[in-house]
Amino acid sequence: MDKILSGFLLFAIVGCTNATTTPPVSRWSLAQLGAGDLHATGVAINRTTGNLWFLARGVGLVEATPAGQHVSTLPFDASFVDHGFTDVTVLDDGSFALTANGEGYRYDRLHGETSFFCLVPGGDQTTMDNEAITLDPSTGTMYVAPAYFIGPNLVSARISGYAASDGHLMSDLDVMPTGVLAQGMAVDSSEGAQRMWIVQHDTMYRFTMDGTVDGSTALAGVSEAAGVALVAGQLYVLDGTNQDIRAFDRDAVVAGLR
Repeated sequence: MDKILSGFLLFAIVGCTNATTTPPVSRWSLAQLGAGDLHATGVAINRTTGNLWFLARGVGLVEATPAGQHVSTLPFDASFVDHGFTDVTVLDDGSFALTANGEGYRYDRLHGETSFFCLVPGGDQTTMDNEAITLDPSTGTMYVAPAYFIGPNLVSARISGYAASDGHLMSDLDVMPTGVLAQGMAVDSSEGAQRMWIVQHDTMYRFTMDGTVDGSTALAGVSEAAGVALVAGQLYVLDGTNQDIRAFDRDAVVAGLR
Protein backbone atom coordinates (compact mmCIF):
# COMPACT_ATOMS: atom_id res chain seq x y z
CA MET A 1 0.00 0.00 0.00
CA ASP A 2 1.61 3.23 -1.18
CA LYS A 3 -0.36 5.85 0.74
CA ILE A 4 1.20 7.82 3.60
CA LEU A 5 -1.55 8.08 6.18
CA SER A 6 -1.50 11.22 8.32
CA GLY A 7 -4.26 9.83 10.51
CA PHE A 8 -2.56 6.45 10.91
CA LEU A 9 0.85 7.30 12.31
CA LEU A 10 -0.21 7.42 15.96
CA PHE A 11 -1.73 3.94 15.77
CA ALA A 12 1.42 2.58 14.16
CA ILE A 13 3.65 3.93 16.92
CA VAL A 14 1.41 2.61 19.69
CA GLY A 15 1.23 -0.82 18.03
CA CYS A 16 5.01 -1.26 18.15
CA THR A 17 5.24 -1.19 21.96
CA ASN A 18 6.72 -4.40 23.42
CA ALA A 19 6.74 -6.01 19.96
CA THR A 20 8.22 -9.46 19.48
CA THR A 21 9.67 -10.96 16.30
CA THR A 22 8.75 -14.41 15.00
CA PRO A 23 11.25 -16.19 12.66
CA PRO A 24 10.08 -18.18 9.61
CA VAL A 25 10.53 -21.92 9.34
CA SER A 26 11.11 -21.81 5.56
CA ARG A 27 11.43 -19.40 2.67
CA TRP A 28 11.36 -19.64 -1.11
CA SER A 29 11.35 -17.18 -4.01
CA LEU A 30 8.57 -16.93 -6.57
CA ALA A 31 11.31 -16.85 -9.22
CA GLN A 32 11.89 -20.58 -8.67
CA LEU A 33 8.40 -21.37 -10.03
CA GLY A 34 9.73 -20.89 -13.54
CA ALA A 35 6.45 -19.27 -14.60
CA GLY A 36 7.90 -16.08 -16.04
CA ASP A 37 8.60 -12.74 -14.41
CA LEU A 38 6.01 -12.82 -11.64
CA HIS A 39 4.90 -9.93 -9.48
CA ALA A 40 2.37 -11.40 -7.07
CA THR A 41 -0.08 -9.18 -5.19
CA GLY A 42 -2.07 -11.88 -3.38
CA VAL A 43 -2.02 -15.50 -2.21
CA ALA A 44 -4.74 -18.03 -1.32
CA ILE A 45 -5.09 -21.69 -0.35
CA ASN A 46 -7.14 -24.34 -2.13
CA ARG A 47 -8.35 -26.38 0.85
CA THR A 48 -9.04 -29.43 -1.32
CA THR A 49 -5.59 -29.76 -2.89
CA GLY A 50 -3.54 -27.94 -0.24
CA ASN A 51 -1.87 -25.88 -2.97
CA LEU A 52 -1.25 -22.14 -3.01
CA TRP A 53 -2.60 -19.81 -5.70
CA PHE A 54 -0.85 -16.52 -6.44
CA LEU A 55 -2.46 -13.51 -8.10
CA ALA A 56 0.29 -12.32 -10.46
CA ARG A 57 0.05 -8.90 -12.07
CA GLY A 58 -0.15 -9.10 -15.85
CA VAL A 59 0.03 -12.91 -15.78
CA GLY A 60 -3.03 -14.41 -14.07
CA LEU A 61 -3.34 -17.05 -11.34
CA VAL A 62 -0.36 -19.29 -10.66
CA GLU A 63 -0.68 -22.54 -8.68
CA ALA A 64 2.19 -23.91 -6.61
CA THR A 65 2.76 -26.47 -3.89
CA PRO A 66 3.55 -25.13 -0.41
CA ALA A 67 7.15 -26.24 -1.05
CA GLY A 68 7.41 -23.97 -4.12
CA GLN A 69 6.88 -26.28 -7.11
CA HIS A 70 4.91 -24.85 -10.04
CA VAL A 71 1.70 -26.76 -10.78
CA SER A 72 -0.35 -24.71 -13.29
CA THR A 73 -1.18 -21.23 -14.57
CA LEU A 74 -4.57 -19.70 -15.42
CA PRO A 75 -3.61 -16.76 -17.65
CA PHE A 76 -5.50 -13.52 -18.09
CA ASP A 77 -7.28 -13.57 -21.46
CA ALA A 78 -10.54 -12.47 -23.12
CA SER A 79 -12.62 -14.44 -20.58
CA PHE A 80 -10.46 -13.45 -17.59
CA VAL A 81 -9.69 -9.74 -17.73
CA ASP A 82 -7.45 -8.10 -15.13
CA HIS A 83 -9.41 -5.22 -13.55
CA GLY A 84 -6.50 -4.18 -11.38
CA PHE A 85 -7.06 -7.09 -9.01
CA THR A 86 -5.48 -6.79 -5.57
CA ASP A 87 -6.11 -10.17 -3.90
CA VAL A 88 -7.71 -13.58 -4.42
CA THR A 89 -9.37 -16.35 -2.42
CA VAL A 90 -10.37 -19.87 -3.48
CA LEU A 91 -14.01 -20.80 -2.90
CA ASP A 92 -15.15 -24.28 -1.86
CA ASP A 93 -16.19 -25.21 -5.41
CA GLY A 94 -12.70 -24.40 -6.73
CA SER A 95 -13.67 -21.08 -8.31
CA PHE A 96 -11.93 -17.83 -7.38
CA ALA A 97 -13.15 -14.59 -5.83
CA LEU A 98 -10.99 -11.57 -6.63
CA THR A 99 -11.08 -7.97 -5.49
CA ALA A 100 -10.44 -4.82 -7.42
CA ASN A 101 -10.65 -1.56 -5.47
CA GLY A 102 -14.42 -1.09 -5.77
CA GLU A 103 -15.80 -4.41 -6.91
CA GLY A 104 -15.47 -8.16 -6.50
CA TYR A 105 -15.35 -10.70 -9.33
CA ARG A 106 -15.72 -14.46 -9.62
CA TYR A 107 -13.77 -16.62 -12.04
CA ASP A 108 -14.04 -20.28 -12.96
CA ARG A 109 -12.86 -22.23 -15.96
CA LEU A 110 -16.39 -23.03 -17.21
CA HIS A 111 -18.10 -19.64 -17.00
CA GLY A 112 -15.12 -17.29 -17.15
CA GLU A 113 -15.25 -14.02 -15.22
CA THR A 114 -18.43 -12.49 -13.78
CA SER A 115 -19.21 -9.58 -11.44
CA PHE A 116 -19.78 -10.95 -7.94
CA PHE A 117 -20.19 -8.23 -5.30
CA CYS A 118 -19.81 -4.48 -4.81
CA LEU A 119 -17.89 -2.99 -1.89
CA VAL A 120 -19.80 -0.58 0.35
CA PRO A 121 -19.41 2.92 -1.18
CA GLY A 122 -17.65 5.53 0.93
CA GLY A 123 -19.25 8.74 -0.37
CA ASP A 124 -18.61 11.20 -3.16
CA GLN A 125 -15.45 12.71 -1.67
CA THR A 126 -13.67 9.43 -0.93
CA THR A 127 -11.39 7.07 -2.77
CA MET A 128 -11.26 3.40 -1.87
CA ASP A 129 -8.38 0.99 -1.45
CA ASN A 130 -8.81 -2.72 -0.78
CA GLU A 131 -5.85 -5.09 -0.52
CA ALA A 132 -7.32 -8.26 1.02
CA ILE A 133 -9.96 -10.96 0.66
CA THR A 134 -10.35 -14.33 2.40
CA LEU A 135 -12.93 -17.08 2.86
CA ASP A 136 -14.32 -18.47 6.08
CA PRO A 137 -15.38 -21.95 4.89
CA SER A 138 -17.24 -22.73 8.12
CA THR A 139 -19.80 -19.97 7.48
CA GLY A 140 -19.47 -19.50 3.71
CA THR A 141 -18.46 -15.88 4.23
CA MET A 142 -15.91 -13.90 2.26
CA TYR A 143 -14.23 -11.06 4.13
CA VAL A 144 -12.72 -7.98 2.50
CA ALA A 145 -11.03 -4.98 4.11
CA PRO A 146 -11.80 -1.70 2.31
CA ALA A 147 -10.19 1.56 3.41
CA TYR A 148 -11.51 4.99 2.47
CA PHE A 149 -9.51 8.19 1.98
CA ILE A 150 -10.18 11.84 1.41
CA GLY A 151 -7.03 12.98 -0.32
CA PRO A 152 -4.13 11.35 1.59
CA ASN A 153 -6.12 11.06 4.83
CA LEU A 154 -7.63 7.81 6.03
CA VAL A 155 -11.25 8.40 7.08
CA SER A 156 -12.60 4.85 7.42
CA ALA A 157 -11.32 1.27 7.65
CA ARG A 158 -13.70 -1.69 7.64
CA ILE A 159 -13.95 -5.46 7.44
CA SER A 160 -17.01 -6.45 5.41
CA GLY A 161 -18.48 -9.92 5.03
CA TYR A 162 -20.17 -11.19 1.85
CA ALA A 163 -21.94 -14.47 1.18
CA ALA A 164 -19.79 -16.77 -0.94
CA SER A 165 -22.97 -18.20 -2.46
CA ASP A 166 -24.26 -15.02 -4.11
CA GLY A 167 -22.13 -12.07 -2.98
CA HIS A 168 -24.71 -10.29 -0.81
CA LEU A 169 -23.48 -8.15 2.09
CA MET A 170 -23.74 -9.94 5.45
CA SER A 171 -21.74 -7.81 7.89
CA ASP A 172 -19.75 -4.58 8.07
CA LEU A 173 -17.35 -3.83 10.94
CA ASP A 174 -15.61 -0.54 11.70
CA VAL A 175 -11.94 -1.33 12.44
CA MET A 176 -10.69 2.25 12.23
CA PRO A 177 -9.85 2.31 15.98
CA THR A 178 -7.31 -0.51 15.49
CA GLY A 179 -5.22 1.50 13.01
CA VAL A 180 -4.66 -1.68 10.96
CA LEU A 181 -5.19 -1.73 7.19
CA ALA A 182 -5.17 -5.31 5.94
CA GLN A 183 -2.75 -6.28 3.19
CA GLY A 184 -3.77 -9.93 3.52
CA MET A 185 -6.20 -11.95 5.66
CA ALA A 186 -6.79 -15.57 6.68
CA VAL A 187 -9.50 -17.04 8.93
CA ASP A 188 -8.30 -19.48 11.61
CA SER A 189 -10.53 -21.98 13.47
CA SER A 190 -7.66 -23.98 14.99
CA GLU A 191 -8.56 -23.23 18.59
CA GLY A 192 -12.34 -23.53 18.32
CA ALA A 193 -13.03 -19.81 18.65
CA GLN A 194 -12.47 -18.24 15.24
CA ARG A 195 -9.82 -15.60 14.74
CA MET A 196 -8.55 -13.70 11.72
CA TRP A 197 -4.88 -13.25 10.84
CA ILE A 198 -4.16 -9.91 9.18
CA VAL A 199 -0.80 -8.79 7.80
CA GLN A 200 0.32 -5.21 7.35
CA HIS A 201 3.85 -4.15 6.42
CA ASP A 202 6.11 -6.50 8.48
CA THR A 203 3.59 -7.36 11.21
CA MET A 204 1.03 -10.11 11.82
CA TYR A 205 -2.08 -9.16 13.79
CA ARG A 206 -4.64 -11.52 15.26
CA PHE A 207 -8.19 -10.18 15.24
CA THR A 208 -11.29 -11.47 16.97
CA MET A 209 -14.27 -11.82 14.66
CA ASP A 210 -15.83 -8.67 16.15
CA GLY A 211 -12.97 -6.58 14.74
CA THR A 212 -10.66 -6.07 17.72
CA VAL A 213 -6.93 -6.85 17.91
CA ASP A 214 -5.88 -9.39 20.52
CA GLY A 215 -2.17 -9.49 19.71
CA SER A 216 0.57 -8.86 17.15
CA THR A 217 4.11 -9.94 16.29
CA ALA A 218 6.72 -8.76 13.82
CA LEU A 219 7.60 -11.19 11.02
CA ALA A 220 11.34 -11.69 10.62
CA GLY A 221 12.58 -11.01 7.10
CA VAL A 222 9.27 -9.67 5.74
CA SER A 223 9.59 -6.26 4.16
CA GLU A 224 6.07 -5.46 2.88
CA ALA A 225 3.42 -8.18 3.24
CA ALA A 226 1.03 -8.61 0.31
CA GLY A 227 -0.97 -11.62 1.47
CA VAL A 228 -1.28 -14.51 3.90
CA ALA A 229 -2.68 -18.05 3.71
CA LEU A 230 -3.06 -20.64 6.47
CA VAL A 231 -2.00 -24.13 5.35
CA ALA A 232 -1.70 -27.17 7.65
CA GLY A 233 -0.61 -25.23 10.71
CA GLN A 234 1.64 -22.80 8.86
CA LEU A 235 1.01 -19.17 7.92
CA TYR A 236 2.42 -18.48 4.45
CA VAL A 237 3.19 -14.78 4.05
CA LEU A 238 3.75 -13.27 0.61
CA ASP A 239 6.34 -10.49 0.68
CA GLY A 240 5.37 -8.08 -2.08
CA THR A 241 8.73 -6.30 -2.06
CA ASN A 242 11.01 -9.35 -2.09
CA GLN A 243 8.55 -11.51 -4.05
CA ASP A 244 9.07 -14.49 -1.83
CA ILE A 245 7.08 -16.70 0.52
CA ARG A 246 7.95 -17.15 4.16
CA ALA A 247 6.23 -19.88 6.16
CA PHE A 248 5.69 -19.22 9.86
CA ASP A 249 4.65 -21.89 12.32
CA ARG A 250 1.20 -20.88 13.52
CA ASP A 251 1.85 -21.95 17.11
CA ALA A 252 5.09 -19.95 17.19
CA VAL A 253 3.22 -16.89 15.95
CA VAL A 254 0.59 -17.37 18.66
CA ALA A 255 3.34 -17.70 21.29
CA GLY A 256 4.91 -14.45 20.06
CA LEU A 257 1.74 -12.37 20.23
CA ARG A 258 1.93 -9.30 22.46
